[in-house]
Amino acid sequence: MFWHLIAAAGLFNLAFFLPELFGYCVLVVPLFLYLAVQRGITWRRGLLFSALVFIPHFYWLAWLLRYTSGVSILGTSAVCTYAVLGFVLPTTLWLWGTGRVLTRVPRFTGMGLFVVSCLLFHTYLTAHSLWFVGSGEGYPFLDFRIPLARMHKSASPFVYLQPDAKGEVTRDPGVMGQRIYQKLAQLNIQSGVIVAPETTFPFPLNEHPEMVELWCSVLPDDVHLLIGSQRKEAGKFYQTVYWLHEGRIKNYYDKQHRVIFTEGVPKAFENTTWAQQLFLGEKAEISVGMRDGVIFDLGEGKRVWPQLCSELFMNESLQVQGADLVLWLVNDSWFPPYFRAQLARLAQVRANQIGVPLLYVTHEGAILLTL
Repeated sequence: MFWHLIAAAGLFNLAFFLPELFGYCVLVVPLFLYLAVQRGITWRRGLLFSALVFIPHFYWLAWLLRYTSGVSILGTSAVCTYAVLGFVLPTTLWLWGTGRVLTRVPRFTGMGLFVVSCLLFHTYLTAHSLWFVGSGEGYPFLDFRIPLARMHKSASPFVYLQPDAKGEVTRDPGVMGQRIYQKLAQLNIQSGVIVAPETTFPFPLNEHPEMVELWCSVLPDDVHLLIGSQRKEAGKFYQTVYWLHEGRIKNYYDKQHRVIFTEGVPKAFENTTWAQQLFLGEKAEISVGMRDGVIFDLGEGKRVWPQLCSELFMNESLQVQGADLVLWLVNDSWFPPYFRAQLARLAQVRANQIGVPLLYVTHEGAILLTL
């Protein structure tokens, strides 16, 4: 029974860390768990399994806090410990409780109950598990479909604009704008669509009309530019994708979902000074956009539905109306390489769910994910 738990944890980690080789191992994990709990399981062993799964899994969070956000070692350790416990404790309770039930029912009834229990707990993890940070959302990065996803990649129908590498980003909007202008000039295209990922220009573009004029000066009238930037209105900041065409901003879309702690502090922590200082520091909190149903009609049958980063990751019930293509701009430079691959796989899962081709635009490139 002990080794069944060790095997289940090992197979789970292999499936998510090396999905190309071991993705199908995720299907075997429930079998080993059933063998481990069918005659009951102590809470200590349930705790061991949970720790072996979630401590490695949240390596990405430690990377994000320490190397991307610059949080101290102490702060990173505290947050990661809290996050791990938020998943370890419910999982331990689930295993212990399931084992108690299975010891009291006939074997075949127990097998059916265990399958139902696994599905319900998976729904809890992916749809409701972030209650402990003051959010009513789930955690989609434990979805068993991620390692099973088969990537259906095609070449991007749009031209990709490479943003500055993380270490090259400057706080001077003029310098950043000039760099983007130079890259646009080097593309030298006469017609079509150029796409650039989330926060390519990490300043409120609506407050820098000179940049719009500069960039459009090098773009022919038959070229559209879709670029990730920010917007500021009435003292509030928004993560935004802009559509630039014929020398002006034709339309824009504001992100309607905030990443907890990195873009905004949840309500449960909004009155705590330490949380504001630890996660946001001097950065402004990102506000939630209110414009629904924005479609960029680029002409020639190109009707694009723009989305930004966590909006599709955190939402399984999205429906596309009146669009031929989902444009998903993401800043994946925050994450370690293995987790970027997981994000791309989750993007493929979302493309399958939505039923429309999805152009996944990151800081590493743009790929068209088909069904």
